This record gives sequence, structure tokens and C-alpha cells, in this order.
Amino acid sequence: APTIHGLGASASNSTLILINGHRFPLSGINHTLGDPNIIAPLALERVEVLADGASSVYGSDAVAGVINFTTRRRYEGLEFTAQKGFGNQYDTFSAGVLAGKRWDSGSVLFSYSHSDRSNLSAGDRDFTRADHRAQGGTNQANFNCAPATITPAGSALGFSAPYNTPSVANTAANFNCDFSGLTDLLPQEKRHNFFVSVEQELSDKLKISGDFVYSRRNNRQNVARGGVVVEADLAAALKTRVIR
Repeated sequence: APTIHGLGASASNSTLILINGHRFPLSGINHTLGDPNIIAPLALERVEVLADGASSVYGSDAVAGVINFTTRRRYEGLEFTAQKGFGNQYDTFSAGVLAGKRWDSGSVLFSYSHSDRSNLSAGDRDFTRADHRAQGGTNQANFNCAPATITPAGSALGFSAPYNTPSVANTAANFNCDFSGLTDLLPQEKRHNFFVSVEQELSDKLKISGDFVYSRRNNRQNVARGGVVVEADLAAALKTRVIR
């Protein structure tokens, strides 16, 4: 959520966000804040910023100021836009459409936008890998790991000669383990935005208008590598089975 003067904590940014003069629908999990990204970009005409405290007029959530997103009105025509971006192991795509029709006493406007951003793995950038020796730094990788073992009851599962029979043993291998490639610097994101605005003059003194906003956003991010846990009965079966 946008902030003015850097004021506000995580529970409130002290900046009132409006769309066409009325309040945003709030969203969030830990805290409810107004997200201006729900508006389709092509529907915007201008952004008005009041960088002074306006709590006496708008309420306590406008201590830092007010941001008003004004959409297009009485637009007629059809407009398309598309953008493609790409980098090393990373790409983005966005597209949008705007359509409008107006008549003597009113107008209707429709806008839709879609954006798709791929994830960016930490292993795809040299500065986020654990081993920085190529840049003159140190190797921060873990040297006490067993990346290819199954661990029942906290012990590594090894194989003993001569029958290759599985046995439980503490086998801490000295590998150079860099798991940075299993986490993401940027999450994968897909977004759909939909906006409709209608206004109609009923008389010289009476006009009705309405805005419909819909937004759907999906994020997916790898935050840590997984593990395998073997149940007690399966671990006992593995210890007694002979692999030929």
C-alpha cells in the first residue's frame, strides 16, 4: 500500500486511498489495507495526491494524507496494450484492453488487464548464491549435509557390505551444499483486473453512477527445501530388506 511521508505502521499506513472519491475495498490477511493495484491500469486517468494531514475531513486514516485514483469518464473508443520483458531466467508479460461508449446523457467504460511474472530463483543470481569465492568473497555453503539420504528417527540410512543391506548409521557427509537454488528471490505472480464504470444523467439535477472492481492475484514462492520423513514401520522394513 502506498504511504505519504513514510508514516504508518504495518497495521495502518495512515494514508487514505480513494477511487473516484470513495473508499477502496480493503484486503489482506494479517492487516486490512487498500491495494490500488486492483484497478486496471488503462482505466486510470490521473492520480491526485494530498500530501497534508486531512484527518479532520476524512477521518483518522488520513493523518499522512489522501491519494485519489480517478478513472476515465465518458471515454469512447477501443485501446489495446501489451508488454513483454525478459532477463536471465526471468520474464514478464502484461496485456490490457479498454473499451468505452458514450451518449448524450451517460457513458459506460470497460477495462481488463492481465499480468504474468515468472519466479526468480536465488540460484540464478551470483550475488545470492552461498559460494562467493568467484567474486572474491567466502563460501557460505553448508559442509555438513547429506542431500541424498532418507532419515528415519533422526539417523541417516546407509548401506553395508557385502549384501548391500540397509542399516541405520550416522553418516554425516562432507558435501559442499548450496541450497540457494531451491528458494526464490521473486515469487511467481499472475493477476487479473476487471473494471466497469457506468454513469447516467436522469435530469438536470440528478445523476447516478457506479463502479465495479474485481481483482484476482495468485502468488507462488519457494521459501525452503523440503525433506523426507520415514515412518517407524517403514524404517524397520528398510533395515531388514536385502537389496540385490
